[in-house]
Amino acid sequence: MRPLSLLKTIVLSAFVRPLSHLWPKDPKTIAFMPRDGQRYTDNVAHFFEALRASGDLPQEAYLLVADSTEVAQKWTDRGRKAFNFASGSLGLLLRSLRTSMVITDNWQWSADGRYSYFAGARKVQIWHGIPLKKVELSNLDGQRAMLGLTGASKRALMWLKGRHPFYDLVVATSPFFLEHAFRSSFRATRFVITGYPRNDFLLNPHSDSIAVDMDDSVLSCVDAARERGDRIVVYAPTFRDRGGTPFEEEVLDLRRLENFASGNALTIVAKLHPYVDTKSLKAKSTHVLIYDAFKDVAPLLKRADLLVTDYSSIFFDFLLLDRPIVFFPYDLERYFSRDRQFLFPYDEFTPGARVKTEEALFKTIVQELDSPDPAHQEARLALRDKSFQFIDAQASSRLWNEIQGLLIQGLR
Repeated sequence: MRPLSLLKTIVLSAFVRPLSHLWPKDPKTIAFMPRDGQRYTDNVAHFFEALRASGDLPQEAYLLVADSTEVAQKWTDRGRKAFNFASGSLGLLLRSLRTSMVITDNWQWSADGRYSYFAGARKVQIWHGIPLKKVELSNLDGQRAMLGLTGASKRALMWLKGRHPFYDLVVATSPFFLEHAFRSSFRATRFVITGYPRNDFLLNPHSDSIAVDMDDSVLSCVDAARERGDRIVVYAPTFRDRGGTPFEEEVLDLRRLENFASGNALTIVAKLHPYVDTKSLKAKSTHVLIYDAFKDVAPLLKRADLLVTDYSSIFFDFLLLDRPIVFFPYDLERYFSRDRQFLFPYDEFTPGARVKTEEALFKTIVQELDSPDPAHQEARLALRDKSFQFIDAQASSRLWNEIQGLLIQGLR
C-alpha cells in the first residue's frame, strides 16, 4: 500500500470513523451500492427497482457510486437519486454521516475509505451468488500470506480499511447454504433466508422487462433467433484469479463455435465475467453473440434453453428454471490448485454432464437439448431444493421486511 494511501486510511479511521458512530442517523437515508459501485446490475439494483415499483423505497434512499461522476449522472438522468463518492467533499461527509444503512451485494463498497464514512450505519450484505468456491473469509483460510507477522500486519490493514467487516444482516437462500457457506464467509449479527431479489425476475412469469442495465441489442438478436427457430445456449464461465479465458487458451475456437451453432440451429451467447477482458473477442456470425459483460444476466438466462458454465455460481440461479446445464471445467485441476478452492465437492454439486474438450462439449449440448438425461434433471431438482428455501418471486418483499425490522430496532 502506498504511503499516502496508508496515511489517508489511518486518518479516516482515527477521525471520521468515530464521528460516524456518534452522528445521528436518518432512517430514511439509505445507501444502495450496486456491483462495483459502477454497474446497475445484480441483487442491489433488482432490490432498488423492486422497492421503487412497490412504493416502499425510502424518501432519501440513494445509489452510492464509486468515484464516477459520469455514472452518477447517468443514473440521475434515469430518475434515480445517485451520488458520486468523492472523498474530501463536505457534502459527501454530511450525507454519509446521516446515512442509517448501507445495502450492498459486493465487497468493494468498503474500499477507498468508504468504510470509515459509513462505519456507524447498519450494514446489509446480499452478496451476488450462492458460493460453490471459497469467497471472502473462507477464501482466507489457510493462506500463507495471512500467517505470522506479515499476516498480522495485513489483518491490521484490513481492519483499518474495513475489509471483511461485521454485518448487521447477511442474506442467504437456504438453511443448508447458510450453515455451510455463508457463516464461514461472513461475520454477521444475523443471517436471514430471504432469497435473492434478482431471482424474482426469473420466477415471475409476467416479468419481460426490467429497469436494470441489460444488453438490449443482444437480447433483441436473441429474440429474433428464437423467432427463426433457433434454440438459445448461454455460455457463462467465471474468471480465473490469475487470468485467462478458454478463447485465449485455445480450448474453444470461435470459428468452430460459429460453425457448430449455425449447423445445429443454435444461437450461442457468450457472457464472460466483467473481470475478463473481452475487447478482442469478436463474433463473426449471427449464431454467436457476445453479451456485454457489464450488463445484468437475468434477462438473458430467462431466454436460455441451456446453460454452459464451469465454476460460476450462475448455475444455481438457472436451477430455478429447471433447464439443462452442461459443465465445462476444462482446467479443473489447475483452477483448484492455482486459482480458488471449493466449499463443496465439485462433482457432487454440479448437476449435469461434465466435459473438458471442445468436441465433447458440442456433442453434449446437442444431446441435452434433444434428449435431456432424466438423471440430470433429478439431480438439478434435488440441488435446487437444497439451494432455495423459497421459490416464489417474493425475495425482495421478505428482505424489505427484515430491513424494516432493523430500522425499527433503533439506530446506533
